[in-house]
Amino acid sequence: MTGRAAFNNMLRIFIAFIFLFFTGSTWAQTKPPLERVVTLSFYQEKMESVLLQLSKEGKFTFSYSPSISDAQATVTSTFTQKTIREILSQIFNGKVNFKEKGNYIILTRSAESIKKSTDEALVITGYVVNAATGEKISEVSVYDRKTFAAAVTNEYGFFKLKIDKPSATNAISVSKKNFQDTLLMISPGTTDLVTISLQPEGTFRPLVNDQRKLDSLEENISVDVPEFFQVEDSQPLTRGQVNVENIRDTLHRDFQISLVPFVGTNRKLSGNVVNDYSFNIFGGYAMGVRKFELGGLFNTVRGDVSKVQIAGIFNAVGGNVSGFQASGYLNFNRGTFDGVQIGGNLNVNLSEAKGYQVAGLINLNGGASEGAMIAGIGNLQIQNYRGPQIASIFNISTHRVDGLQLGLLNFGRSVHGSQIGLLNIADSVKGAQFGLLSLVRTGYHKIELSADEVFYTNIAFRTGTRYFYNILTVGIKPDTSRTNFWTVGYGIGTAPKITKWLYLNLDLTANQVSYGEFTPALNLLNKFYMGFDFQVAKKFSITAGVTLNAYFTEKSYAEYTPLFTDYKPNLIYDEDIDEDLHVQMWWGGKIGIRFF
Repeated sequence: MTGRAAFNNMLRIFIAFIFLFFTGSTWAQTKPPLERVVTLSFYQEKMESVLLQLSKEGKFTFSYSPSISDAQATVTSTFTQKTIREILSQIFNGKVNFKEKGNYIILTRSAESIKKSTDEALVITGYVVNAATGEKISEVSVYDRKTFAAAVTNEYGFFKLKIDKPSATNAISVSKKNFQDTLLMISPGTTDLVTISLQPEGTFRPLVNDQRKLDSLEENISVDVPEFFQVEDSQPLTRGQVNVENIRDTLHRDFQISLVPFVGTNRKLSGNVVNDYSFNIFGGYAMGVRKFELGGLFNTVRGDVSKVQIAGIFNAVGGNVSGFQASGYLNFNRGTFDGVQIGGNLNVNLSEAKGYQVAGLINLNGGASEGAMIAGIGNLQIQNYRGPQIASIFNISTHRVDGLQLGLLNFGRSVHGSQIGLLNIADSVKGAQFGLLSLVRTGYHKIELSADEVFYTNIAFRTGTRYFYNILTVGIKPDTSRTNFWTVGYGIGTAPKITKWLYLNLDLTANQVSYGEFTPALNLLNKFYMGFDFQVAKKFSITAGVTLNAYFTEKSYAEYTPLFTDYKPNLIYDEDIDEDLHVQMWWGGKIGIRFF
Protein backbone atom coordinates (compact mmCIF):
# COMPACT_ATOMS: atom_id res chain seq x y z
CA MET A 1 0.00 0.00 0.00
CA THR A 2 1.40 3.43 -0.95
CA GLY A 3 1.75 6.25 1.51
CA ARG A 4 -1.06 8.20 -0.23
CA ALA A 5 -3.40 5.22 -0.06
CA ALA A 6 -2.65 4.70 3.62
CA PHE A 7 -3.29 8.38 4.29
CA ASN A 8 -6.64 8.25 2.43
CA ASN A 9 -7.74 5.21 4.44
CA MET A 10 -6.85 6.88 7.72
CA LEU A 11 -8.73 9.99 6.61
CA ARG A 12 -11.84 7.95 5.86
CA ILE A 13 -11.63 6.23 9.26
CA PHE A 14 -11.21 9.60 11.02
CA ILE A 15 -14.21 11.13 9.22
CA ALA A 16 -16.33 8.09 10.05
CA PHE A 17 -15.25 8.30 13.72
CA ILE A 18 -16.14 12.00 13.91
CA PHE A 19 -19.51 11.32 12.26
CA LEU A 20 -20.35 8.49 14.66
CA PHE A 21 -19.20 10.53 17.65
CA PHE A 22 -21.40 13.52 16.90
CA THR A 23 -24.42 11.56 15.70
CA GLY A 24 -24.12 9.25 18.72
CA SER A 25 -23.87 12.16 21.10
CA THR A 26 -26.89 13.91 19.61
CA TRP A 27 -29.09 10.85 19.13
CA ALA A 28 -30.62 11.19 22.57
CA GLN A 29 -31.61 14.76 21.68
CA THR A 30 -33.74 13.66 18.72
CA LYS A 31 -36.45 12.64 21.16
CA PRO A 32 -38.78 15.37 22.43
CA PRO A 33 -37.69 16.59 25.88
CA LEU A 34 -40.62 14.98 27.70
CA GLU A 35 -39.78 11.56 26.22
CA ARG A 36 -36.08 11.57 27.11
CA VAL A 37 -35.14 8.85 29.58
CA VAL A 38 -32.93 9.56 32.60
CA THR A 39 -31.85 7.90 35.84
CA LEU A 40 -31.65 10.18 38.89
CA SER A 41 -31.88 9.92 42.66
CA PHE A 42 -32.92 12.75 45.02
CA TYR A 43 -32.81 12.97 48.81
CA GLN A 44 -34.50 15.98 50.31
CA GLU A 45 -33.51 18.02 47.27
CA LYS A 46 -35.19 21.37 46.82
CA MET A 47 -37.39 21.74 43.74
CA GLU A 48 -35.10 24.26 42.07
CA SER A 49 -32.17 21.84 42.37
CA VAL A 50 -34.28 18.95 41.11
CA LEU A 51 -35.32 20.90 38.00
CA LEU A 52 -31.71 21.92 37.38
CA GLN A 53 -30.49 18.32 37.52
CA LEU A 54 -33.32 17.16 35.27
CA SER A 55 -32.56 19.77 32.63
CA LYS A 56 -28.85 18.97 32.75
CA GLU A 57 -29.34 15.19 32.52
CA GLY A 58 -32.04 15.48 29.83
CA LYS A 59 -30.14 18.17 27.87
CA PHE A 60 -33.02 20.63 27.62
CA THR A 61 -34.08 23.89 29.29
CA PHE A 62 -36.95 24.60 31.69
CA SER A 63 -38.98 27.77 31.36
CA TYR A 64 -41.10 28.64 34.41
CA SER A 65 -42.07 31.19 36.99
CA PRO A 66 -40.63 30.60 40.51
CA SER A 67 -44.20 30.84 41.85
CA ILE A 68 -45.29 27.58 40.31
CA SER A 69 -44.45 25.61 43.43
CA ASP A 70 -43.41 25.91 47.02
CA ALA A 71 -39.77 26.98 47.08
CA GLN A 72 -39.22 25.08 50.32
CA ALA A 73 -40.64 21.80 48.97
CA THR A 74 -38.19 18.95 48.74
CA VAL A 75 -38.07 15.74 46.70
CA THR A 76 -36.90 12.36 47.90
CA SER A 77 -37.19 9.65 45.29
CA THR A 78 -35.23 7.48 42.90
CA PHE A 79 -36.11 7.38 39.19
CA THR A 80 -34.59 4.61 37.14
CA GLN A 81 -34.94 4.81 33.35
CA LYS A 82 -37.95 7.08 33.57
CA THR A 83 -39.09 9.67 31.05
CA ILE A 84 -39.03 13.35 32.02
CA ARG A 85 -42.84 13.30 31.66
CA GLU A 86 -43.16 10.53 34.26
CA ILE A 87 -40.81 12.25 36.69
CA LEU A 88 -42.57 15.63 36.43
CA SER A 89 -45.98 13.96 36.85
CA GLN A 90 -44.81 12.30 40.05
CA ILE A 91 -43.02 15.20 41.69
CA PHE A 92 -45.73 17.79 40.92
CA ASN A 93 -48.66 15.39 41.42
CA GLY A 94 -50.92 17.25 39.00
CA LYS A 95 -50.30 20.72 40.47
CA VAL A 96 -48.17 21.88 37.52
CA ASN A 97 -48.87 21.64 33.81
CA PHE A 98 -46.01 21.14 31.36
CA LYS A 99 -45.64 21.21 27.59
CA GLU A 100 -42.84 21.15 25.03
CA LYS A 101 -41.69 23.83 22.65
CA GLY A 102 -38.54 22.99 20.76
CA ASN A 103 -35.91 22.01 23.33
CA TYR A 104 -37.79 23.79 26.11
CA ILE A 105 -40.23 22.47 28.69
CA ILE A 106 -42.62 25.17 29.86
CA LEU A 107 -44.08 24.81 33.36
CA THR A 108 -47.31 26.55 34.34
CA ARG A 109 -49.50 26.41 37.45
CA SER A 110 -52.60 24.19 37.19
CA ALA A 111 -55.98 24.94 38.77
CA GLU A 112 -55.99 25.23 42.55
CA SER A 113 -58.38 22.31 42.89
CA ILE A 114 -60.00 19.82 40.60
CA LYS A 115 -63.76 19.59 40.82
CA LYS A 116 -65.21 16.12 41.03
CA SER A 117 -68.25 16.97 38.92
CA THR A 118 -68.89 14.52 36.12
CA ASP A 119 -70.08 17.43 33.95
CA GLU A 120 -66.48 18.55 33.42
CA ALA A 121 -64.14 16.89 30.93
CA LEU A 122 -61.86 14.11 32.09
CA VAL A 123 -58.36 14.13 30.62
CA ILE A 124 -56.35 10.93 30.96
CA THR A 125 -52.66 10.78 30.09
CA GLY A 126 -50.18 7.99 30.31
CA TYR A 127 -47.98 5.37 28.69
CA VAL A 128 -48.67 1.91 27.36
CA VAL A 129 -45.89 -0.62 27.82
CA ASN A 130 -45.20 -4.21 26.87
CA ALA A 131 -45.68 -6.25 30.05
CA ALA A 132 -43.14 -8.80 28.90
CA THR A 133 -40.31 -6.44 27.94
CA GLY A 134 -41.16 -3.11 29.55
CA GLU A 135 -40.81 -1.34 26.19
CA LYS A 136 -43.29 1.41 25.36
CA ILE A 137 -45.73 0.53 22.58
CA SER A 138 -46.74 2.88 19.79
CA GLU A 139 -50.03 2.85 17.87
CA VAL A 140 -52.11 1.47 20.73
CA SER A 141 -55.85 2.27 20.72
CA VAL A 142 -57.15 3.80 23.96
CA TYR A 143 -60.89 4.47 23.92
CA ASP A 144 -64.10 4.85 25.87
CA ARG A 145 -66.89 2.56 24.64
CA LYS A 146 -69.62 4.83 25.98
CA THR A 147 -68.63 8.22 24.53
CA PHE A 148 -66.48 6.89 21.61
CA ALA A 149 -63.66 9.19 22.69
CA ALA A 150 -60.41 7.65 21.40
CA ALA A 151 -56.68 8.23 21.32
CA VAL A 152 -53.68 6.45 19.82
CA THR A 153 -50.27 6.28 21.51
CA ASN A 154 -47.47 8.11 19.76
CA GLU A 155 -44.09 6.67 18.85
CA TYR A 156 -43.06 6.91 22.51
CA GLY A 157 -46.10 5.06 23.82
CA PHE A 158 -47.73 8.22 25.22
CA PHE A 159 -51.45 9.04 24.91
CA LYS A 160 -53.85 11.75 25.96
CA LEU A 161 -57.56 10.91 26.07
CA LYS A 162 -60.27 13.50 26.72
CA ILE A 163 -63.78 12.45 27.76
CA ASP A 164 -66.16 15.40 27.61
CA LYS A 165 -68.89 13.94 29.81
CA PRO A 166 -67.35 11.30 32.03
CA SER A 167 -69.28 8.92 34.25
CA ALA A 168 -68.65 8.31 37.90
CA THR A 169 -66.46 5.40 36.84
CA ASN A 170 -65.09 5.18 33.30
CA ALA A 171 -63.95 1.90 31.78
CA ILE A 172 -61.16 2.74 29.38
CA SER A 173 -60.41 0.02 26.83
CA VAL A 174 -56.87 -0.51 25.60
CA SER A 175 -56.21 -2.59 22.46
CA LYS A 176 -53.27 -3.43 20.28
CA LYS A 177 -52.96 -5.98 17.53
CA ASN A 178 -51.07 -9.09 18.75
CA PHE A 179 -51.64 -8.05 22.39
CA GLN A 180 -54.38 -8.96 24.83
CA ASP A 181 -57.02 -6.29 25.43
CA THR A 182 -57.23 -4.70 28.87
CA LEU A 183 -59.48 -2.28 30.77
CA LEU A 184 -58.56 0.60 33.04
CA MET A 185 -61.03 2.06 35.56
CA ILE A 186 -60.73 5.86 35.85
CA SER A 187 -62.80 8.25 37.97
CA PRO A 188 -63.14 12.04 37.50
CA GLY A 189 -60.48 13.89 39.46
CA THR A 190 -57.70 11.46 38.56
CA THR A 191 -54.64 13.44 37.58
CA ASP A 192 -51.79 10.95 37.79
CA LEU A 193 -49.93 9.88 34.70
CA VAL A 194 -51.00 6.25 34.26
CA THR A 195 -48.92 3.36 33.00
CA ILE A 196 -50.83 0.53 31.31
CA SER A 197 -49.22 -2.86 30.71
CA LEU A 198 -50.33 -5.01 27.79
CA GLN A 199 -49.63 -8.72 27.71
CA PRO A 200 -48.57 -10.19 24.36
CA GLU A 201 -51.07 -12.69 23.01
CA GLY A 202 -50.62 -16.18 24.40
CA THR A 203 -49.76 -15.05 27.93
CA PHE A 204 -51.99 -14.88 31.01
CA ARG A 205 -53.43 -11.60 32.23
CA PRO A 206 -56.08 -10.61 34.78
CA LEU A 207 -59.53 -9.78 33.47
CA VAL A 208 -59.11 -6.05 34.15
CA ASN A 209 -56.39 -3.89 35.66
CA ASP A 210 -58.18 -3.48 38.98
CA GLN A 211 -59.22 -7.17 39.20
CA ARG A 212 -62.93 -6.30 39.13
CA LYS A 213 -65.44 -7.90 36.80
CA LEU A 214 -67.32 -5.28 34.78
CA ASP A 215 -70.78 -6.79 34.37
CA SER A 216 -72.12 -3.70 32.63
CA LEU A 217 -69.79 -4.04 29.68
CA GLU A 218 -70.86 -5.89 26.53
CA GLU A 219 -69.08 -9.10 25.62
CA ASN A 220 -66.22 -8.54 23.19
CA ILE A 221 -66.66 -9.96 19.71
CA SER A 222 -63.61 -10.85 17.60
CA VAL A 223 -63.81 -9.50 14.05
CA ASP A 224 -61.25 -9.99 11.29
CA VAL A 225 -60.44 -7.08 8.98
CA PRO A 226 -61.28 -7.97 5.33
CA GLU A 227 -58.27 -7.79 3.02
CA PHE A 228 -60.03 -5.21 0.86
CA PHE A 229 -59.91 -2.70 3.75
CA GLN A 230 -56.43 -3.51 5.02
CA VAL A 231 -53.52 -1.14 4.44
CA GLU A 232 -50.17 -2.33 3.18
CA ASP A 233 -47.39 -2.42 5.77
CA SER A 234 -45.38 0.13 3.78
CA GLN A 235 -48.14 2.75 4.11
CA PRO A 236 -48.57 4.87 7.26
CA LEU A 237 -51.82 4.26 9.13
CA THR A 238 -54.20 7.03 10.12
CA ARG A 239 -55.58 6.98 13.65
CA GLY A 240 -58.85 5.55 12.39
CA GLN A 241 -57.03 2.81 10.52
CA VAL A 242 -54.95 2.02 13.60
CA ASN A 243 -58.17 1.54 15.57
CA VAL A 244 -59.52 -0.76 12.86
CA GLU A 245 -56.35 -2.86 13.07
CA ASN A 246 -56.28 -2.97 16.87
CA ILE A 247 -59.81 -3.09 18.22
CA ARG A 248 -61.68 -6.38 18.35
CA ASP A 249 -64.73 -4.92 20.04
CA THR A 250 -67.88 -4.44 17.99
CA LEU A 251 -69.49 -1.21 19.14
CA HIS A 252 -73.09 -0.23 18.43
CA ARG A 253 -74.85 3.08 17.82
CA ASP A 254 -78.46 3.78 16.87
CA PHE A 255 -77.60 6.79 14.70
CA GLN A 256 -74.47 8.36 13.27
CA ILE A 257 -73.68 11.21 10.91
CA SER A 258 -70.31 11.90 9.34
CA LEU A 259 -68.73 14.34 6.92
CA VAL A 260 -66.02 11.97 5.68
CA PRO A 261 -64.60 8.74 7.18
CA PHE A 262 -63.52 9.25 10.84
CA VAL A 263 -64.95 12.80 10.91
CA GLY A 264 -68.34 12.43 12.53
CA THR A 265 -70.22 11.36 15.62
CA ASN A 266 -68.34 8.04 15.76
CA ARG A 267 -64.99 9.82 15.57
CA LYS A 268 -61.90 7.68 15.12
CA LEU A 269 -63.85 4.57 16.12
CA SER A 270 -66.02 4.69 12.98
CA GLY A 271 -64.51 1.49 11.63
CA ASN A 272 -65.48 -0.39 14.79
CA VAL A 273 -69.12 0.69 15.07
CA VAL A 274 -72.26 -1.04 13.77
CA ASN A 275 -74.92 1.62 13.12
CA ASP A 276 -78.67 1.21 12.83
CA TYR A 277 -78.99 4.40 10.79
CA SER A 278 -76.02 5.99 9.06
CA PHE A 279 -75.89 9.29 7.15
CA ASN A 280 -72.69 10.34 5.38
CA ILE A 281 -72.61 13.84 3.89
CA PHE A 282 -69.71 13.04 1.57
CA GLY A 283 -68.67 9.56 2.64
CA GLY A 284 -68.46 7.29 5.64
CA TYR A 285 -66.74 4.25 7.10
CA ALA A 286 -68.35 1.80 9.49
CA MET A 287 -68.13 -1.71 10.88
CA GLY A 288 -71.69 -2.48 9.79
CA VAL A 289 -75.17 -1.14 9.04
CA ARG A 290 -78.36 -2.75 10.35
CA LYS A 291 -81.21 -0.71 8.86
CA PHE A 292 -80.37 2.23 6.58
CA GLU A 293 -77.34 4.04 5.18
CA LEU A 294 -77.23 7.03 2.84
CA GLY A 295 -74.02 8.52 1.41
CA GLY A 296 -73.79 11.68 -0.64
CA LEU A 297 -70.78 10.24 -2.48
CA PHE A 298 -69.85 6.88 -0.99
CA ASN A 299 -70.36 4.36 1.79
CA THR A 300 -67.64 1.96 2.95
CA VAL A 301 -68.46 -0.78 5.43
CA ARG A 302 -66.05 -3.38 6.85
CA GLY A 303 -68.70 -5.90 7.83
CA ASP A 304 -72.33 -6.60 6.95
CA VAL A 305 -75.13 -4.38 5.65
CA SER A 306 -78.86 -5.04 6.07
CA LYS A 307 -82.04 -3.45 4.69
CA VAL A 308 -81.08 -0.35 2.62
CA GLN A 309 -77.82 1.21 1.40
CA ILE A 310 -77.76 4.08 -1.10
CA ALA A 311 -74.78 6.11 -2.37
CA GLY A 312 -74.28 8.83 -4.96
CA ILE A 313 -71.16 7.19 -6.43
CA PHE A 314 -70.30 3.86 -4.82
CA ASN A 315 -70.96 1.38 -2.04
CA ALA A 316 -68.09 -0.85 -0.88
CA VAL A 317 -68.90 -3.59 1.61
CA GLY A 318 -66.44 -6.08 3.10
CA GLY A 319 -69.07 -8.47 4.43
CA ASN A 320 -72.53 -9.64 3.38
CA VAL A 321 -75.38 -7.51 2.05
CA SER A 322 -79.09 -8.29 2.36
CA GLY A 323 -81.80 -5.95 1.19
CA PHE A 324 -81.69 -3.07 -1.29
CA GLN A 325 -78.41 -1.59 -2.52
CA ALA A 326 -78.14 1.22 -5.06
CA SER A 327 -75.42 3.58 -6.29
CA GLY A 328 -74.78 5.98 -9.12
CA TYR A 329 -71.68 4.14 -10.31
CA LEU A 330 -70.55 0.99 -8.43
CA ASN A 331 -71.73 -1.50 -5.85
CA PHE A 332 -68.83 -3.66 -4.63
CA ASN A 333 -69.36 -6.47 -2.12
CA ARG A 334 -66.83 -9.02 -0.89
CA GLY A 335 -69.39 -11.24 0.79
CA THR A 336 -72.74 -12.64 -0.27
CA PHE A 337 -75.59 -10.56 -1.65
CA ASP A 338 -79.32 -11.20 -1.21
CA GLY A 339 -81.89 -8.71 -2.46
CA VAL A 340 -82.14 -6.05 -5.14
CA GLN A 341 -78.97 -4.39 -6.46
CA ILE A 342 -78.96 -1.40 -8.81
CA GLY A 343 -75.70 0.10 -10.08
CA GLY A 344 -75.45 3.02 -12.46
CA ASN A 345 -72.51 1.27 -14.12
CA LEU A 346 -71.31 -1.79 -12.21
CA ASN A 347 -72.44 -4.37 -9.69
CA VAL A 348 -69.55 -6.53 -8.44
CA ASN A 349 -70.07 -9.33 -5.92
CA LEU A 350 -67.03 -11.45 -5.20
CA SER A 351 -69.12 -14.18 -3.61
CA GLU A 352 -72.65 -15.56 -4.14
CA ALA A 353 -75.54 -13.34 -5.19
CA LYS A 354 -79.24 -14.05 -4.83
CA GLY A 355 -81.86 -11.70 -6.19
CA TYR A 356 -82.21 -9.11 -8.90
CA GLN A 357 -79.27 -7.19 -10.33
CA VAL A 358 -79.55 -4.26 -12.72
CA ALA A 359 -76.45 -2.44 -14.01
CA GLY A 360 -75.94 0.24 -16.61
CA LEU A 361 -72.84 -1.56 -17.86
CA ILE A 362 -71.85 -4.86 -16.21
CA ASN A 363 -72.94 -7.28 -13.49
CA LEU A 364 -70.26 -9.60 -12.10
CA ASN A 365 -70.69 -12.38 -9.53
CA GLY A 366 -67.83 -14.48 -8.19
CA GLY A 367 -69.81 -17.33 -6.65
CA ALA A 368 -72.76 -19.60 -7.41
CA SER A 369 -75.77 -17.29 -7.78
CA GLU A 370 -79.44 -17.13 -8.72
CA GLY A 371 -82.06 -14.55 -9.58
CA ALA A 372 -81.98 -12.26 -12.60
CA MET A 373 -79.10 -10.31 -14.14
CA ILE A 374 -79.88 -7.38 -16.45
CA ALA A 375 -77.08 -5.21 -17.84
CA GLY A 376 -76.56 -2.56 -20.48
CA ILE A 377 -73.42 -4.24 -21.78
CA GLY A 378 -72.86 -7.64 -20.18
CA ASN A 379 -73.25 -10.13 -17.37
CA LEU A 380 -70.28 -12.15 -16.13
CA GLN A 381 -70.98 -15.05 -13.79
CA ILE A 382 -68.23 -17.11 -12.15
CA GLN A 383 -69.58 -20.52 -11.00
CA ASN A 384 -73.18 -21.72 -11.51
CA TYR A 385 -76.14 -19.45 -12.20
CA ARG A 386 -79.88 -20.09 -11.99
CA GLY A 387 -82.14 -17.57 -13.71
CA PRO A 388 -82.18 -15.27 -16.76
CA GLN A 389 -79.18 -13.29 -17.94
CA ILE A 390 -80.13 -10.42 -20.24
CA ALA A 391 -77.66 -7.97 -21.80
CA SER A 392 -77.26 -5.99 -25.00
CA ILE A 393 -73.75 -7.35 -25.72
CA PHE A 394 -72.72 -10.47 -23.80
CA ASN A 395 -73.69 -13.01 -21.17
CA ILE A 396 -70.93 -15.26 -19.84
CA SER A 397 -71.27 -18.00 -17.26
CA THR A 398 -68.18 -20.09 -16.60
CA HIS A 399 -70.12 -23.08 -15.27
CA ARG A 400 -73.72 -24.26 -15.38
CA VAL A 401 -76.60 -22.02 -16.44
CA ASP A 402 -80.20 -22.91 -15.60
CA GLY A 403 -82.30 -20.42 -17.49
CA LEU A 404 -82.15 -17.99 -20.39
CA GLN A 405 -79.18 -16.16 -21.85
CA LEU A 406 -80.27 -13.31 -24.12
CA GLY A 407 -77.62 -11.14 -25.79
CA LEU A 408 -75.48 -10.74 -28.90
CA LEU A 409 -72.90 -13.17 -27.47
CA ASN A 410 -73.85 -15.91 -25.04
CA PHE A 411 -71.47 -18.35 -23.40
CA GLY A 412 -72.19 -21.04 -20.87
CA ARG A 413 -70.26 -24.17 -20.05
CA SER A 414 -73.35 -26.27 -19.35
CA VAL A 415 -76.63 -24.69 -20.45
CA HIS A 416 -79.92 -26.06 -19.14
CA GLY A 417 -82.29 -23.71 -20.87
CA SER A 418 -82.01 -21.43 -23.87
CA GLN A 419 -79.48 -19.16 -25.54
CA ILE A 420 -80.75 -16.46 -27.87
CA GLY A 421 -78.20 -14.29 -29.67
CA LEU A 422 -76.10 -13.78 -32.76
CA LEU A 423 -73.40 -16.11 -31.40
CA ASN A 424 -74.11 -18.82 -28.86
CA ILE A 425 -71.30 -20.93 -27.42
CA ALA A 426 -71.57 -23.77 -24.94
CA ASP A 427 -69.86 -26.95 -23.88
CA SER A 428 -73.18 -28.76 -23.60
CA VAL A 429 -76.83 -27.74 -23.98
CA LYS A 430 -80.03 -29.26 -22.66
CA GLY A 431 -82.51 -26.97 -24.31
CA ALA A 432 -82.43 -24.79 -27.40
CA GLN A 433 -80.10 -22.26 -28.98
CA PHE A 434 -81.45 -19.61 -31.32
CA GLY A 435 -79.03 -17.41 -33.18
CA LEU A 436 -77.02 -16.66 -36.27
CA LEU A 437 -74.40 -19.18 -35.18
CA SER A 438 -74.48 -21.67 -32.34
CA LEU A 439 -71.49 -23.75 -31.29
CA VAL A 440 -71.81 -26.61 -28.82
CA ARG A 441 -68.81 -28.83 -28.17
CA THR A 442 -70.96 -31.87 -27.34
CA GLY A 443 -73.85 -30.78 -29.55
CA TYR A 444 -74.98 -31.38 -33.12
CA HIS A 445 -72.22 -31.12 -35.74
CA LYS A 446 -72.68 -32.48 -39.25
CA ILE A 447 -70.90 -32.06 -42.56
CA GLU A 448 -73.32 -32.77 -45.40
CA LEU A 449 -72.65 -33.59 -49.08
CA SER A 450 -75.85 -33.41 -51.11
CA ALA A 451 -77.39 -32.93 -54.53
CA ASP A 452 -80.73 -31.49 -55.64
CA GLU A 453 -82.52 -30.88 -58.93
CA VAL A 454 -80.65 -27.63 -59.63
CA PHE A 455 -77.29 -27.82 -57.85
CA TYR A 456 -75.62 -31.18 -58.11
CA THR A 457 -72.87 -30.56 -55.56
CA ASN A 458 -73.59 -28.93 -52.20
CA ILE A 459 -71.62 -28.82 -48.96
CA ALA A 460 -73.24 -27.78 -45.70
CA PHE A 461 -72.08 -27.48 -42.10
CA ARG A 462 -74.72 -27.90 -39.39
CA THR A 463 -73.93 -26.76 -35.85
CA GLY A 464 -75.94 -26.32 -32.66
CA THR A 465 -78.32 -28.84 -31.13
CA ARG A 466 -80.91 -31.11 -32.67
CA TYR A 467 -83.57 -28.79 -31.27
CA PHE A 468 -82.18 -25.88 -33.25
CA TYR A 469 -79.11 -25.69 -35.46
CA ASN A 470 -77.52 -23.30 -37.94
CA ILE A 471 -76.65 -24.27 -41.51
CA LEU A 472 -73.79 -22.78 -43.56
CA THR A 473 -73.95 -23.90 -47.21
CA VAL A 474 -72.09 -23.59 -50.50
CA GLY A 475 -73.03 -25.22 -53.81
CA ILE A 476 -71.97 -25.45 -57.45
CA LYS A 477 -73.65 -26.24 -60.74
CA PRO A 478 -71.22 -26.88 -63.60
CA ASP A 479 -72.12 -25.24 -66.93
CA THR A 480 -71.08 -26.23 -70.46
CA SER A 481 -69.58 -22.78 -70.97
CA ARG A 482 -67.09 -23.56 -68.21
CA THR A 483 -68.54 -20.71 -66.21
CA ASN A 484 -70.29 -22.19 -63.21
CA PHE A 485 -73.28 -21.29 -61.12
CA TRP A 486 -72.43 -21.23 -57.45
CA THR A 487 -74.25 -20.42 -54.24
CA VAL A 488 -73.49 -19.43 -50.69
CA GLY A 489 -76.14 -19.44 -48.04
CA TYR A 490 -77.33 -19.69 -44.49
CA GLY A 491 -80.15 -21.54 -42.82
CA ILE A 492 -81.70 -22.91 -39.67
CA GLY A 493 -83.26 -26.24 -38.84
CA THR A 494 -84.41 -28.79 -36.32
CA ALA A 495 -84.00 -32.59 -36.17
CA PRO A 496 -86.42 -34.23 -33.73
CA LYS A 497 -85.81 -37.89 -32.95
CA ILE A 498 -88.28 -40.49 -34.26
CA THR A 499 -86.46 -43.68 -33.35
CA LYS A 500 -82.99 -44.58 -32.22
CA TRP A 501 -81.74 -44.56 -35.84
CA LEU A 502 -84.23 -42.21 -37.57
CA TYR A 503 -84.62 -38.40 -37.30
CA LEU A 504 -86.94 -35.95 -39.01
CA ASN A 505 -85.31 -32.91 -40.65
CA LEU A 506 -87.02 -29.55 -41.10
CA ASP A 507 -84.67 -26.98 -42.68
CA LEU A 508 -85.06 -23.48 -44.04
CA THR A 509 -82.17 -22.07 -46.12
CA ALA A 510 -81.52 -18.98 -48.24
CA ASN A 511 -78.81 -19.05 -50.96
CA GLN A 512 -77.51 -16.22 -53.11
CA VAL A 513 -76.95 -17.54 -56.64
CA SER A 514 -74.06 -16.18 -58.74
CA TYR A 515 -72.81 -16.98 -62.23
CA GLY A 516 -69.05 -16.61 -62.58
CA GLU A 517 -68.46 -13.48 -60.58
CA PHE A 518 -70.68 -12.52 -57.70
CA THR A 519 -74.09 -11.37 -58.88
CA PRO A 520 -74.70 -7.90 -57.38
CA ALA A 521 -78.49 -8.10 -57.62
CA LEU A 522 -81.00 -10.15 -55.65
CA ASN A 523 -80.76 -13.70 -56.96
CA LEU A 524 -82.01 -15.66 -53.98
CA LEU A 525 -82.96 -19.34 -53.94
CA ASN A 526 -84.87 -20.24 -50.75
CA LYS A 527 -85.58 -23.82 -49.76
CA PHE A 528 -87.80 -25.45 -47.22
CA TYR A 529 -86.63 -29.02 -46.77
CA MET A 530 -88.52 -31.83 -45.05
CA GLY A 531 -86.78 -35.19 -45.00
CA PHE A 532 -85.40 -38.02 -42.96
CA ASP A 533 -81.96 -38.71 -41.56
CA PHE A 534 -81.14 -42.41 -41.42
CA GLN A 535 -78.36 -43.05 -38.88
CA VAL A 536 -76.46 -45.86 -40.58
CA ALA A 537 -73.46 -45.72 -38.24
CA LYS A 538 -72.36 -43.67 -35.25
CA LYS A 539 -70.86 -40.89 -37.37
CA PHE A 540 -72.46 -41.56 -40.73
CA SER A 541 -76.02 -41.08 -41.97
CA ILE A 542 -78.04 -40.82 -45.20
CA THR A 543 -80.62 -38.11 -45.76
CA ALA A 544 -83.36 -37.72 -48.34
CA GLY A 545 -86.48 -35.61 -48.65
CA VAL A 546 -88.51 -33.06 -50.57
CA THR A 547 -88.00 -29.33 -50.96
CA LEU A 548 -90.27 -26.41 -51.60
CA ASN A 549 -88.27 -23.83 -53.58
CA ALA A 550 -88.85 -20.11 -53.98
CA TYR A 551 -86.57 -18.25 -56.41
CA PHE A 552 -86.49 -14.42 -56.09
CA THR A 553 -85.06 -12.14 -58.82
CA GLU A 554 -85.15 -8.44 -59.62
CA LYS A 555 -86.96 -7.47 -62.79
CA SER A 556 -84.81 -4.40 -63.29
CA TYR A 557 -81.58 -6.41 -63.45
CA ALA A 558 -81.02 -7.48 -67.07
CA GLU A 559 -77.85 -9.56 -66.72
CA TYR A 560 -79.23 -12.72 -65.13
CA THR A 561 -78.09 -15.98 -66.69
CA PRO A 562 -80.93 -18.51 -66.97
CA LEU A 563 -80.73 -20.84 -63.95
CA PHE A 564 -82.54 -23.75 -65.59
CA THR A 565 -80.23 -24.89 -68.38
CA ASP A 566 -80.32 -28.68 -68.35
CA TYR A 567 -83.41 -29.16 -66.19
CA LYS A 568 -86.57 -27.13 -66.04
CA PRO A 569 -88.78 -27.84 -63.02
CA ASN A 570 -92.54 -27.81 -63.10
CA LEU A 571 -93.34 -24.36 -61.74
CA ILE A 572 -96.28 -24.10 -59.38
CA TYR A 573 -95.98 -20.31 -59.13
CA ASP A 574 -94.46 -17.80 -61.56
CA GLU A 575 -95.58 -14.26 -60.78
CA ASP A 576 -94.45 -10.71 -59.97
CA ILE A 577 -95.13 -9.91 -56.34
CA ASP A 578 -94.33 -6.19 -56.73
CA GLU A 579 -93.04 -3.83 -59.38
CA ASP A 580 -89.47 -5.13 -59.30
CA LEU A 581 -89.63 -8.59 -57.69
CA HIS A 582 -90.41 -11.85 -59.47
CA VAL A 583 -90.94 -15.21 -57.75
CA GLN A 584 -90.83 -18.74 -59.13
CA MET A 585 -91.80 -21.74 -56.99
CA TRP A 586 -91.55 -25.50 -57.51
CA TRP A 587 -91.26 -28.80 -55.71
CA GLY A 588 -87.91 -30.54 -55.66
CA GLY A 589 -85.89 -33.03 -53.75
CA LYS A 590 -82.55 -33.62 -52.06
CA ILE A 591 -80.41 -36.60 -51.24
CA GLY A 592 -77.14 -36.61 -49.32
CA ILE A 593 -74.81 -38.15 -46.83
CA ARG A 594 -73.64 -36.74 -43.48
CA PHE A 595 -70.54 -37.24 -41.41
CA PHE A 596 -69.77 -36.77 -37.71
